[in-house]
Amino acid sequence: VKFSADSRKVVSSSLDTTIRIWDIELGQRLQKFRRQFAHVNVVKFSSRANRIAVCSIDTIIGLWDVKSERELMCFRGHEGSVLDVDFSSDDKYLVSGSKDNTMIIWNVDSGKAIKRIRHHSNFVHCVQFSPDNQFILSSSSDKTITVYDVKSEKVLKTFKGYSNHISCARFSPDGRFVVANINSGKELKKLEGHSHFVKDVRYFSGESIVSCSDRTIRLWDAKSGDAPQEFTVPEFICVDISPDGSKIAFGCSDKTIRICG
Repeated sequence: VKFSADSRKVVSSSLDTTIRIWDIELGQRLQKFRRQFAHVNVVKFSSRANRIAVCSIDTIIGLWDVKSERELMCFRGHEGSVLDVDFSSDDKYLVSGSKDNTMIIWNVDSGKAIKRIRHHSNFVHCVQFSPDNQFILSSSSDKTITVYDVKSEKVLKTFKGYSNHISCARFSPDGRFVVANINSGKELKKLEGHSHFVKDVRYFSGESIVSCSDRTIRLWDAKSGDAPQEFTVPEFICVDISPDGSKIAFGCSDKTIRICG
């Protein structure tokens, strides 16, 4: 599940091979794509919510027009399943991460690969443009998080020392923080309490961090690391935070999408 930039819609994909768009306030389905999509890893809105990027277990990224439900373009270049994708804030570029251990920056208009980035030694699970599009954050099965400088084409920071693969990492809304302070590279807080591995993490309203694991969603104070608020939910698969910080959406294995806020 992923929110649109205006926080009014959610797009979802499912093992039932459908992609659907939902109105958050009304709780109603606005659209169900006629095309069937098999084994979708991730689907994301563009910033203007007029397009969606769809990544399946194959090596291809599809760009779709929301209104016409027409596939506009296919991005081909990865040699492994594409695990994540993100639009730049101006919708001019895409960045993707794959099981081929690489990231690719794409030109959205031409569909051409601008840059293939090879600095991870294992699967790239998560990719994200910084709010100003100057950096790309990535996390990997090689147990590292990296910050890549788009202009200089160099890795700015590499965060190491983790004991397991890193499924997700996110920029703070102001782009200054990840799991550590980008400028110093020092760990600021260690948030402990989940009994199982953390599936996903997001910043929430700039002052809090949402983490998801062991059938719980926890809301942490980002500054103090104080004991979190905790919500028990059915077995969930994915989570997203609305850009305005007012809502949390998560997709569950009981075939439902739930909204908290």
